[in-house]
Amino acid sequence: MQALCGVEMLPSPLLLRPYVAASGVPGGHPGIPVLRKAGVLLDDELTVHPTVARWLETLGAPDIALCVDVRRGGEFMRLVVARRDSMHAAISRSGDNDADNVTIEDVGTVPSLRALYERILELCQRSREPLDPARLEPITVPSADFVAGLGQVARGDHTPAVALRGLALTAEQRRIVMLAAESALLEASFALLVHDARGDHVALASAAVIDTEEGRIVTGPVRGDNGTWWTQIVPGTVDAGARALRSLVATMGTSWANHSRFQ
Repeated sequence: MQALCGVEMLPSPLLLRPYVAASGVPGGHPGIPVLRKAGVLLDDELTVHPTVARWLETLGAPDIALCVDVRRGGEFMRLVVARRDSMHAAISRSGDNDADNVTIEDVGTVPSLRALYERILELCQRSREPLDPARLEPITVPSADFVAGLGQVARGDHTPAVALRGLALTAEQRRIVMLAAESALLEASFALLVHDARGDHVALASAAVIDTEEGRIVTGPVRGDNGTWWTQIVPGTVDAGARALRSLVATMGTSWANHSRFQ
């Protein structure tokens, strides 16, 4: 389908092979009958349904996109939600081994980042029931110190109590943080890709939704006036997820709805 639409590159986080236009249209490809059965091809000339073609064009050259890495037990999925003008589309890649299952779909109307967050969680959960927010007193810690402390625990250099003692966490906060770090039931990590006249850019910050035995938490970025990065960890409500995405987009000095690749 990528070749039939003339879209050479799809979002790089999915690690899909590029299509080289000079190689021509693969008329004998085994995927052609599959596309016919799905109603994607309209005629014998291999004309792609215009709505599907717009999804591919949006994914191939978006204004702005969110890349989501999703882990649930042994399952893994890469998901990219892209916007170009008023069109939103999603592409995901999943599978137990080589992740060969690729799904492209419409995202629908996105009136706000809150609505986008809810839609992304639907795609991540795939009909599974969401967990309730964890009962957690909100945490704000310096990102560098937080990552360094978790690294010390992961390497076995220190216990969590020692490695994280400089962050002024309570025992309960530390317990839930370590549940999220070491035995997450689901983890969805968000990265932001921004495209403009100067090229393609990846946000330095990230956000995440993590399900634990104690419930869902959300992490998001905050940048201090002096340029220091902080990490916020809060109960995983929908409002908290939306705030984390707004904070992530704001780190690039733009907005989800209005950013243009031609700026």
